[in-house]
Amino acid sequence: MKRRTINKLEQNRGQAVKGMVPYLLCLVYVLLSYVLLYNIALDAGGYHLKTVIFSTIAAIAIIILFLAYFNKLNYKKLIVLIIFIGIIMRVGYMLCTPYDTRQHDIFGDAGHLEYIYTIFSTWRLPTSNNQQFYHPPLFHFLGAVAYKIASIFYNNQEFAYNAVRLIPGLASCFTLIISYKIFKNLKFSKTAIIISTLIISINPAFIYLSASINNDMLAIFFMALVILYLIKWYYAQSFKNILIMAISLGLGMMTKLSAVMMAPVIAIVFIYVLIKRIRNRYLDDLLMQYFIFGAVSIPLGMWYSLRNLILFKQPIGYVNQISKYTDLYCGNYSITQRFLSLPLQNLFANIFPDVTGDYNIYLYTLKSSLFGEWRFNDYEMQAKLFMIANIILIAISLISMIYVMLNAKDSEKRFSKWLLLLVWVMQVTSFFVFNINYPFGCTMDFRYIVITVLTGAGFIGLAYDVVRQKHEYIAKIVLIILVLSIILFGFNCIWFYTSI
Repeated sequence: MKRRTINKLEQNRGQAVKGMVPYLLCLVYVLLSYVLLYNIALDAGGYHLKTVIFSTIAAIAIIILFLAYFNKLNYKKLIVLIIFIGIIMRVGYMLCTPYDTRQHDIFGDAGHLEYIYTIFSTWRLPTSNNQQFYHPPLFHFLGAVAYKIASIFYNNQEFAYNAVRLIPGLASCFTLIISYKIFKNLKFSKTAIIISTLIISINPAFIYLSASINNDMLAIFFMALVILYLIKWYYAQSFKNILIMAISLGLGMMTKLSAVMMAPVIAIVFIYVLIKRIRNRYLDDLLMQYFIFGAVSIPLGMWYSLRNLILFKQPIGYVNQISKYTDLYCGNYSITQRFLSLPLQNLFANIFPDVTGDYNIYLYTLKSSLFGEWRFNDYEMQAKLFMIANIILIAISLISMIYVMLNAKDSEKRFSKWLLLLVWVMQVTSFFVFNINYPFGCTMDFRYIVITVLTGAGFIGLAYDVVRQKHEYIAKIVLIILVLSIILFGFNCIWFYTSI
């Protein structure tokens, strides 16, 4: 009995070490890329490295076709290559984009860069809550650590500020790996996992956020980690799973308070499991697990908000206020214009986001999902083709969600569909409430709901599995449509982001 317990512990330890390997390999790749390619990346606007990236991805695509033709392409090889494509795009964009290009609120006396530099120079928290200083400090602390390490090796402020982007870059790469694990733990078929992971791999939101010097991408990483361990905990209600989930939620809120939107999803799953246990008269250690979850996640997530409440009388859930007299204000448009209309005729007339002119939430979100808040002059035709591919994929995602909710009946798929729907509803609801309370152009940015890419990809994969269960022949046709749509989207994404 004792030997069996030891063997089980060794087996679990071996699985944990094996599970860390993808993250460690990714870490090494990102760091080596930064050290070896830094000067090349910023030369001639990154043109040379972008050419290499496009050529490398084209070579990977040829390798995939070659292996498939000779029946050498298995599931594991394909997943590794898909994830590698996503990592190449994220790291490449991070390297080729200077730290002061396409950023949000990094400059000023209390911008994100000043927040990072304040911690770096004093190793203390800000003494005010002005502008970006109201945010929790985890991203800025990690940014200060990256700044410190970079400044040891190279006494150049620009090099050090560029090094800060390693934090969102790594977070974006790790989120791709976590997304794959989410689909795997939701017990998708191998084909569905490939479909869903490919969508995450080539989605532009994860690419442009990989170079953003703010807390968005790190918060998304922790939210994805919460989802992964909520799934693991649902199927194996262990202290380990609930503790990692609690730490992930707490660190997510310590990065950006909006990560708290995962809490209602967790609460609903907790209540559902509690009801199931009560019915079976088997509570065991469940209540103790819930207590540990709260005892870990609440202090981790809330301490900075409480600090600012005490020091500056900053309300819990506070958002930095913008004057309604700025050009960003869109509250002068009616609710119908902003939320109850879809003026698609305006979409292609002005394909890039206009943060001071756009007012319709759907059009702006569509634009910012591909381009952030930025204009790319001389790339309008590419952008329009990209948008067409985007609309096709979004339409497939929404149809998949409806189809899955109506047709997924067995117990495993029932949990998957309700979990994905809960995450999607919480994100979209909070996004609409946010835009009602803060009617500004920048509030409509897709970066606030990037986690819906994960749910959308999940619904597409799940829809394929449901169709395959019911109609095997139709599933083959559906698979061809999905693959062609995703390839069209992916080609446009890679082409656009290796051109700009």
